[in-house]
Amino acid sequence: MTDHEIRGYLDNVIDGLIALEVVQESERQNLMDGVFALPSDMLHDLDKEQIVCMMLDHIGCVKYDFEQNKWLATPNRIYSFDMEVGLGSMYTDTLMNLRICTDGEIDISDVHEDFSHAEEDGMVGVDFYLHGKQYHYEAKYEYDWFDAGIISYISSILAQTESDKYLYTCSDGCQNLILFYETQEWSKQFSEVTGIFPKK
Repeated sequence: MTDHEIRGYLDNVIDGLIALEVVQESERQNLMDGVFALPSDMLHDLDKEQIVCMMLDHIGCVKYDFEQNKWLATPNRIYSFDMEVGLGSMYTDTLMNLRICTDGEIDISDVHEDFSHAEEDGMVGVDFYLHGKQYHYEAKYEYDWFDAGIISYISSILAQTESDKYLYTCSDGCQNLILFYETQEWSKQFSEVTGIFPKK
């Protein structure tokens, strides 16, 4: 695609994301600038879905909160994170950011992770509360790589609630995992807008 064709395509995608209340019109130029910051030859090697995923990474990435002195998600419906993360608080940070990006609809709290036997048995114990009930997950230890199985575990718990929303996931084709918690109808519209088909 030419630059002109990419801009036209992304304009349509952004229109759809505005209708889905993922972004606002005021963010359009910033999103475009983020895409076209890539070297031209690299950008033109990407297919449409990869370009959109790159834009979704930008929308869902964490922002630095100077008051709390940490990287935090924003309640904008989409959360994207690099699965190669820092040791020590990778599950705490990720699960609490999942809570933030869903504006508390996924009510996770009191996350504790135990790396004390990780080198010995290859597992990390993760304890957390979800909607007031305590859960435990044994995550695979692969040094600084996040075990995405815990997202599937949380999704299976949420699917048993009375909510009509599901925790959807999709990859950006690189190292990022993109998450959102929405209805099936919303997910269908998202796929129509982006050409991306997330899993629940």
